[in-house]
Amino acid sequence: MNTLKILEDAKKVYIFEPVYDISAATEQANKKKLDAFGMMAKFNILNKPKDEAVHAARSELRYEPFWFIDSNRRVDYKLLLERKLEVDDEYANSILIDGKTYEIFEDSKKSFVSNEKRYSTLNVQYNCNREIKYKTYIDGLGRNIKSENYEKLFKNSNYKFKEVEDLTNIDNIINPTFSFSSAIEEMKNSLLREKIISHEILTDDAIVDKIYLYFRPVYAFEFIWSNENKVGIIEIDGLNGEISEKGVWLKDRVSKVMTRDMFFDIGGEIANGMVPGSGVVVKMIDRMTK
Repeated sequence: MNTLKILEDAKKVYIFEPVYDISAATEQANKKKLDAFGMMAKFNILNKPKDEAVHAARSELRYEPFWFIDSNRRVDYKLLLERKLEVDDEYANSILIDGKTYEIFEDSKKSFVSNEKRYSTLNVQYNCNREIKYKTYIDGLGRNIKSENYEKLFKNSNYKFKEVEDLTNIDNIINPTFSFSSAIEEMKNSLLREKIISHEILTDDAIVDKIYLYFRPVYAFEFIWSNENKVGIIEIDGLNGEISEKGVWLKDRVSKVMTRDMFFDIGGEIANGMVPGSGVVVKMIDRMTK
């Protein structure tokens, strides 16, 4: 791949509005608080948490990140192949194509048009253009969450989101640990996995049409099992109300980044390859298989 171009208007940040408010989420969490301490505690007949021993400690509404990337790799290339041209006239001893004479060979395999298969070999150049698409969602915290799980969010009309430029007034934005540069690298590697069999690559460029950072609301409720001095966390999805009994506390990952552009900071390896032009154009190392 020769260049990777990120269009100037490709980078946007969106935030989903909670469908479940704090009171509804709290009610759901309290119903599941006894399940916050793991399977062993849940099914331990002799010592399992009881309602009076489990108390709410703290809660948070946070916004967890995920990426959306829509890009195309376009390749122009030449492919040279030897092709057989069947000759159906048994009396021909050569053929002439564009002023060039080609010898005729005999083949022991039978033909549909004659008893003996007769052919000539031609060197053919294919002038090819291939477009490879990459369109996916990636969890911003590096978790193994499938792309289709995020895609479903955009099929529900009850889930509203808006574009934001300034995040100063939004609390508990979780900083993506899977960064912008990581998302670009993941995309690049996926595009390069598509092998181009060729004799000559003429152009090989990728264009990022969209790279959006979304934030979705998640409630976290911390409970303390006082008898055992154990802590458990219940998570409530702020969009669909789904409950996770294996929650985590992410308060320490709250982003101090408050502008859109700072989320799209280009890493050193990519920045070193930047060349002038509209948007961001990055020189890539040619790793194509020919």
